[in-house]
Amino acid sequence: MMNKILILSPAGGNGNYIALVLMNLLGKSELCYHMQGTHGPCKGGLIYHVHTWTSEKEYLLSDKDCITLQNVFDENFWFVIINWWEKMYYNVDPNDRLAKGFIEDWLITQTKIWSKYRHPIVRAVLHWFYGYFTKTHPECKRIEKIKSTFNFGAFYNDYEALALEFEKFGIDYTEEMYKKWKSSQSVIFQSYNNILNSDIKGLKFDYQKAIKIGFLGMENNLNEEHCWESFKKYLD
Repeated sequence: MMNKILILSPAGGNGNYIALVLMNLLGKSELCYHMQGTHGPCKGGLIYHVHTWTSEKEYLLSDKDCITLQNVFDENFWFVIINWWEKMYYNVDPNDRLAKGFIEDWLITQTKIWSKYRHPIVRAVLHWFYGYFTKTHPECKRIEKIKSTFNFGAFYNDYEALALEFEKFGIDYTEEMYKKWKSSQSVIFQSYNNILNSDIKGLKFDYQKAIKIGFLGMENNLNEEHCWESFKKYLD
């Protein structure tokens, strides 16, 4: 019987939700599921949620009691970034001290790195966006030793696509489960709709502005630097 899981997945990749469903541990519907998982009762020994692969976890690949998978996010990758900001910062669980401390450190670090720019956080998130888009970010690397994969993008396609991903692991993922998950993610879908339907300056948050600029860069076949130089003027 499988009694633990190793999932290689970016923060913001719905990794805890995937793990909880696969382990039949999913509880109430909520925006962020890591308080049911690795930031809560499943911390240590049950769910190993790894963001960047190292050899330290390779022993789990030969553990017959462990489900192992990589959450691949080639498709709809911008939702990773939206999830990260909304679940870890703007709508963070007040009891989630791990998330709050991490984000504050990230903001300080990135502001220093991009300090020469008028909008350092927008620039930092655009760099993040392009790292995913061009698959140069370390989290994008496919780890061939992990044989099973989950397509993150299926969450944002439709029920049938997501059910097929869970079916690969022997899970009968019902339409009712999908509807509950989608309803719990209304903040995420609203943010995405705002990004699509607003101009850059009209968006509320820096990460939204960066994603909007990234979309414009993709549409116009621009590299990261040309994208920034072309659209930064619309921030002011």
